[in-house]
Amino acid sequence: LMLGNRTGKGAVDHFALRVDDLAPHIERLENSGIEYRVSNVPGGELRQLFCLDPAGSGVELNCPQ
Repeated sequence: LMLGNRTGKGAVDHFALRVDDLAPHIERLENSGIEYRVSNVPGGELRQLFCLDPAGSGVELNCPQ
């Protein structure tokens, strides 16, 4: 989303995308050695995956359960 060195938090902490399936994204992250975490939204039917892009920006993937 932006070039250059990031210091501190900017106006955009992370961005979110909706995906149909987390499995291929998890596989790609694991094969690349990128840390991530998956959580279920309480009271909802949504799973979320969080990781950082190479520039340190947050990435959120949302998937219906």
